[in-house]
Amino acid sequence: MSTIQKKDLFLSTLGDILSEQSTTIRTQMPRLRNILEDYWKILKVTLPEIRPVVINKERFLTHPSDLTYRIECVRSLQYAMMDLFFVIKAIAELLFNQYLSSDLISQDFSEQDKVPLSFLISEFFIGALLQFVSIDHSSIPTGFIVIAKNKALMKLKGRTSQQLLDDLEKNGFSSNIQEIDSILCFLTDLGYLSMEEEVTTNENRYKFIKDFKLTPEGEGIFQKKIRPVLDWAIEMWRSVYNVRSIDVIVPDNYPYREFLTETVKRAATQGYETAYNVMENIGNYYEICLNKGFHVP
Repeated sequence: MSTIQKKDLFLSTLGDILSEQSTTIRTQMPRLRNILEDYWKILKVTLPEIRPVVINKERFLTHPSDLTYRIECVRSLQYAMMDLFFVIKAIAELLFNQYLSSDLISQDFSEQDKVPLSFLISEFFIGALLQFVSIDHSSIPTGFIVIAKNKALMKLKGRTSQQLLDDLEKNGFSSNIQEIDSILCFLTDLGYLSMEEEVTTNENRYKFIKDFKLTPEGEGIFQKKIRPVLDWAIEMWRSVYNVRSIDVIVPDNYPYREFLTETVKRAATQGYETAYNVMENIGNYYEICLNKGFHVP
């Protein structure tokens, strides 16, 4: 390990993050394309490109005067994070808008499996990627969001339509009572929910009494075709948007140290917006230092 790496945990950690994410993106995009080629060719999916993360680790760590190169490296990860968001959006649209909303589902699954499949997909996706869904409201129908967000609580004590609507609006989603009543009545008719009238308010309270389960044949297709796409999106979100390791002590000899210290503290929260903003601010930091002619370790 070089002297710079021993003295400067911030710089060495930043170099590690850039190197790791460069490898992740370089290896995982071909993997996704292979999954789509093997099982989703009929839809002719067009994915956005993820720009490569630039990093020569030795140059990054040992040439402090080359701030232009450091900026290029940091910006490349910042832009790749943005690109990945749109790849995950493309996956959501593939599953919810192109597949579940088309006749293609009938080619893979029986009538018995269609409803539970739809809600199983939404449980996996929304359960792990709620922050994505909160940012991008357009890719997933509201009914799936309502059920995926509230199923656990509805199994315990039930929820009314108004409570579900309030929860959605509190979290930035827009809907109405009629839309929520429609999905609740649909699932009640199919036996997934029970309905009881509240004595004091005359509102209907809905409670989950049956899980979404596929037939053995449907489960096999789900694991082979659907699960790899879901897992890819979830794993990439948890990997690329996790920069918590950069939350380290910034050495005292950094100019504008307070700005950089406040930036890395934000990395403690995982997710797209936080990770993107942390990398953006680190890039901004190096640009300020470059423009002002400050020496950076």
